[in-house]
Amino acid sequence: MWIKLLSKNDPYLEDGAAEISHLSDPTVSVSSLKDQIDEIADLVQRSASFRESRPNCVLDIIKNINSVLYDDLGFFGDESNFQNLYLHQLLKTKIGVPITLSVLYQAVSRRLGVSLLPVGTPSHFMLKYVPSDP
Repeated sequence: MWIKLLSKNDPYLEDGAAEISHLSDPTVSVSSLKDQIDEIADLVQRSASFRESRPNCVLDIIKNINSVLYDDLGFFGDESNFQNLYLHQLLKTKIGVPITLSVLYQAVSRRLGVSLLPVGTPSHFMLKYVPSDP
């Protein structure tokens, strides 16, 4: 499984997170997790603020992702329970640790055309935007 995942030209963090969720609970469907992420990205695109924003403005897209994920859907961070490490648990409870929230955020932003790169720092995990060359 891991060799197949890593042999992809550009494996996504969400792929690894979905596989880890499946390993922790074999009843979890990797494709179902990806479908749920697709649905969140669709919610962002259908939001009124997204339709009113500048379509090519990364800051507007980020603001809309924030609004849907954190305000509308109620996702938030909590490091007190190790179950919050799993993508399927995050999607079910909307509670996650920073790395799992970042995986979700990166997956949603990628579906909306914004590439965010992971940045590991001591005791933290973040995402950064690196604009492509014009």
